Amino acid sequence: MSKKGKLKAFTLIELLVVLLIAGVITAIAVPYCWGGYSSAEVKTSSRTIASTLRRAKVSAEAQGKRYRVDFTPSGNCLDMDIYTDLSSSTPTKVGKTEKIKLSSAFVITTTFTDAKAIFTSHGTSNGGTVEIKNLKKGKSIKITVLSNTARIKVKDYEEYEED
Repeated sequence: MSKKGKLKAFTLIELLVVLLIAGVITAIAVPYCWGGYSSAEVKTSSRTIASTLRRAKVSAEAQGKRYRVDFTPSGNCLDMDIYTDLSSSTPTKVGKTEKIKLSSAFVITTTFTDAKAIFTSHGTSNGGTVEIKNLKKGKSIKITVLSNTARIKVKDYEEYEED
């Protein structure tokens, strides 16, 4: 007579423990993945804003003319246009409109006078900020243009504090 070998298998308890561990890991990982998307979305948008401002600044210095970036913020959206020949009655638009659209958890605001950043050929600006705020998390990113040097700084704030 031959002995039949024992079948090796997992018990129901072992399978339930593995499923429980997988569920806990998923519950921890999913919020980080979703939060990472909105963070990347905001960082990309802030880089686009800073890039548009830098393009106007460099053009003003290189061309020896004043350049202007017009901001049209509307909640979580922002349109940016660059203009030159500001002394004429109809300034000349340079390039295409840069459009930014974030999810509804964000709002975009600006402190530039009349929502216009102006750069001179001498490397100065009217100064101001563009801010992207996450209303749900209370965090924000500020893009600041200094008036005396027209230097453009991007600052990521951990917690938004009312000034």
